[in-house]
Amino acid sequence: MNRPSGWRKGLFGLLLIYSLFRLLYSVWTYNPIRTPSISGDFQASYAEALHWRQTGEFKLMGFTNVPYPPFFYWWLFPLTHLPYPSVSALLYVSQFFLFAWALALLAKSAAADSRLRLMDLLACALLAVNFQPFLETLSTHKIEGLELFLICAAIFAFKKGRDLGAGALIFLAAGLKYLPGILLLYFLLKKETRVVAGFLLAGALCMAAFALSFGPHAAWDLGVRQTLWVGFHPDAESNHPMANFEWQSLSQVLNSFFAQAGSFRALGERLNASQAVPVAVPKDLFWLGIALKSLFFAGFLFLVRRRPREDRARRWPLILLEISITLLMLPILLQAFRIHYGILLLPAFAATGLLILSNRDLMRLKEKVLFGLGFALSGMLIPGGLLNKLPAHPSFGGPYARLYEWWSLPFYGYMLFSLSVLLCYKRFQGALLQK
Repeated sequence: MNRPSGWRKGLFGLLLIYSLFRLLYSVWTYNPIRTPSISGDFQASYAEALHWRQTGEFKLMGFTNVPYPPFFYWWLFPLTHLPYPSVSALLYVSQFFLFAWALALLAKSAAADSRLRLMDLLACALLAVNFQPFLETLSTHKIEGLELFLICAAIFAFKKGRDLGAGALIFLAAGLKYLPGILLLYFLLKKETRVVAGFLLAGALCMAAFALSFGPHAAWDLGVRQTLWVGFHPDAESNHPMANFEWQSLSQVLNSFFAQAGSFRALGERLNASQAVPVAVPKDLFWLGIALKSLFFAGFLFLVRRRPREDRARRWPLILLEISITLLMLPILLQAFRIHYGILLLPAFAATGLLILSNRDLMRLKEKVLFGLGFALSGMLIPGGLLNKLPAHPSFGGPYARLYEWWSLPFYGYMLFSLSVLLCYKRFQGALLQK
């Protein structure tokens, strides 16, 4: 094996120094211990769970009309016996262990022999600490961090043949905030019946326990009707036909082109005062979005439609890339895919990056460049900076980040990265056919 040249070692050293600085700067500048208001979203959820536990009444107390799944609040119930500052500090500190574990699971999932190697773990860490959604989730201890861990654990469990456990882990992740449930679609399409059975069994047990605790009516109303309302009702905030600078989705790209603003200055003033702008012809845009999403979804079905006869270990790189593509369908299918939801795509970035590194002779320059560009845009390397600051400056940080988001650059990053994943898939498929 060729030793890395001097300039490569130097470049890698600079990357390590920069990444460490970025992580330390983010931890020091943005954390709920020094600045409690930074975790205001979770504080509202804590208040909702506390009110529910004390009164038996579910009531939204935040700035949105979109609730979490009921299991999320149920998980919070024991923590509401503690004062909020203690809960916030505990969750923030525990993330450092949880994320290290998640990255280790990713590194082992991408390795052919499932062994944890220091360089693989370091590569995952470098991707994570330079990924703005990861830093935002860490600083604000959002629930997506726990979802990330459960997704990584489910992928590794599936690799090791623990299919029932993988399905149960996917349900636990989806029970926190719906989105990881898209992985169930993948396993349904691949006819992985044991994974689906694990998901359904975990769901049935949780629903039964919930019904015993709160009654069958509450289980139906909050567990089923509320889920359908969030997904399909036009009154749900996440379904409003608005151009929202924070949403990084296919719908947002369309809506931003038809935002109702008299001038560029008026648009800037509106974005500084709010995060959403009304759009012209919302119904037409809705159906155009449906048509484009259907095309993407048809392509997704075409990619994963078959269930090859080869054993799982032999096809594992292809399976890992198919799971990555499944996760990348989230910003295409969803309307309200927020910036920090991008942490759910980190397993795709890390797994694909490790596959490229470990198969450098197989990969071409095209997929490597697309991977780099996709990560740079969706990770908000420039000019997103640390939690939308460049650097932490009231005049030059926020406005640049808002413009970056308004132009949907993270979404275009997801799409460039998707092309890289598809090219990698083609390379591995060709190599597998030659064996």
